[in-house]
Amino acid sequence: MAHEARPQPAEAFVVVRTDRPAPVWRWTPRRLEAGLLLACLLLPLALFGFKVWNDREMMIAAAYRDMESEANAAEYQAQNSFETYQLVGTLLNEHIKGLTWAEIQESTDVTAYLKRLVVEYPHIAGIALQDAQGRVRQTTTEGPITDLRYNDRDYFMPLADQDVGTVVGQRIRSKLGLGDLLTVTRRRGSGSVFDGVIQVRTRPEYFTGFWERTMPGRVTGLFRLDGRLLARYPEPGGDILEVRASAELLVAANAADRGTITVNSGIDGVERIASFRRLAGFPVYVVHAVDMAQVIAVWRANALQESVFFAIGTAGLLGLALLVIRQSRQREAANALLQIRSLDLEVEAERRRQAERELTAVLRDMVGRQETERKRIARDLHDSLGQHMAVMHLGLDSVLRRIEPAQRPEVDALKATATEVSHEISRLAWELRPVGLDELGLETAVRSFLAAMSLRTEVKLGFYLGSKVPRLDRDVEATLYRVTQEAITNVLKHAQATRADVMLEIRGSRLTLIIEDDGVGFVPDESLHGGPGGRLGLLGMRERLALVGGSLEIESAPGKGTTLIIIVSV
Repeated sequence: MAHEARPQPAEAFVVVRTDRPAPVWRWTPRRLEAGLLLACLLLPLALFGFKVWNDREMMIAAAYRDMESEANAAEYQAQNSFETYQLVGTLLNEHIKGLTWAEIQESTDVTAYLKRLVVEYPHIAGIALQDAQGRVRQTTTEGPITDLRYNDRDYFMPLADQDVGTVVGQRIRSKLGLGDLLTVTRRRGSGSVFDGVIQVRTRPEYFTGFWERTMPGRVTGLFRLDGRLLARYPEPGGDILEVRASAELLVAANAADRGTITVNSGIDGVERIASFRRLAGFPVYVVHAVDMAQVIAVWRANALQESVFFAIGTAGLLGLALLVIRQSRQREAANALLQIRSLDLEVEAERRRQAERELTAVLRDMVGRQETERKRIARDLHDSLGQHMAVMHLGLDSVLRRIEPAQRPEVDALKATATEVSHEISRLAWELRPVGLDELGLETAVRSFLAAMSLRTEVKLGFYLGSKVPRLDRDVEATLYRVTQEAITNVLKHAQATRADVMLEIRGSRLTLIIEDDGVGFVPDESLHGGPGGRLGLLGMRERLALVGGSLEIESAPGKGTTLIIIVSV
């Protein structure tokens, strides 16, 4: 019997589109597992690479700061030395004023005066008086005076042409067995007519000995602006006495009075981080440097140690990933028994969540302990070592006022070293955390600091509060506290004040901090640009305040005291 055809329901028809290609690649559980393992391997590696690179940059930046701080000490010693040579020349010029060269040559008084100057200033190797023809008429060198002429020397000819002030001669080797000598020379008299020169001599060992004692392991040098080497520690091999004019360091030194750059040495070709300082009033600059290889060696040692921890962490992360993968596969295999084992799995999940919570609590406790330890170290550095160094500065100033002039260079060297240590302690404490801020707040911390300093000085320190200061952002409080510390320290060291006051007031969104003293004052422009007698701490204050959007105004004049006005938006 024939069957009647029945129409099919619409649901039975399948429409296949051929205009869209089927995907050729898609994520599968196995590919996800491989991606997880790859991420667990590559992510720590990327983090380690970034950490190592960042550590290298930070270490180089720290080396820059160290070179600048140590270069300041070398500059201070060299500046004082050359000013002493200049002073001796001035004293001699006054002593022989009105005497003829014949009278000078025969005068036993002049001879005795020369010897007395050498005794009073032991770092002076000798003194010579030369007439207009370059003949030596008086000298501290033992032996008969010869008829040799020195009018062809590089220190003599510029002064013979015109009065150019103080001339620093190139390094010379004495023909009388005195070793290498440096010369600082000026004209005799003050008129336009050339009447000979007054020459003060010193030895390179005076400078290199100081550098070796105070800054071992570094490279420090004294150069003229034309590249002539005056002194260097360690001494270069061979007879290297000058740097080529195209050397990077010489070009930079002739372009600016001070700076810190990375250069290849013009003497031995070694790459170094070098900080240079031009001596005020003299065509000479000090260079203080550290081999880049030394900095990189420390960085590599640290990177090697960190690589061990990162390797352990990566292995742990991979192990955890493998554990997760294994558990995932186990879950896949157990899906058929999910209903039966649901209660067991829930208990297991809760146990893991508890373990994770306990692990999180342990990690938080560890981080808290680390932060507490950082604050403790910062507090110890600030309250103990920092204050001791301030007392040491005051003690050295007191010693300088009581000792003989011949003993002052040694105390000056100790003071320079103490200054360097103070700066390093202050820097470390600042990087960790200013002591007391987190617990006390800015107002109480400043008040406590002034009270502590009052016990160590005869200067009267006052604190005035215009309005109640609420708790501020941590960075703002730390910056204002540091600026107050720096300003009060500068007052005690430099201002010769009898009183200093700190005033703190907040109005609306503006906080004003005023620090005022009745000391000797100074010229603000010269101090901010590193001129003679400049206070480099003022630049540091301005830079720190800029980081938190603050500003610094200075009102001062010689003999009129000093007022610092700090404004910060809060």
